[in-house]
Amino acid sequence: MTTARLGAQSGYDRFVVEFGGGVPQFEVRPQDSAAFSQGTLRGSAGLVVRLRNLTGTGYGGPRDFRPGLTVIQEARLLSDSGGAAEWGIGLSYASCFHAWILGGPPRLVIDVQH
Repeated sequence: MTTARLGAQSGYDRFVVEFGGGVPQFEVRPQDSAAFSQGTLRGSAGLVVRLRNLTGTGYGGPRDFRPGLTVIQEARLLSDSGGAAEWGIGLSYASCFHAWILGGPPRLVIDVQH
């Protein structure tokens, strides 16, 4: 992981994780609360983003975002060790989401519908 960022788009909020190499294996799972293994985030629902088979050194970028977007209230890096990482995303309410990979540079993109 080289960086992470959030932003508002028309009709959805976006969370992006960028990588120096290829995008690793990932899983995005919704949950009914904003309580995660490493604490509670802002919001009433959440998404867990698990990354596996990461290469390179540990992540040195921002680890906690509180953008106050329409749906995404907070995103926090919950763990990063042993080639695996987990992000928690606190949502103001449960919502549909779409996750996919983009190249140039390689990145995982998660859009959460308003």
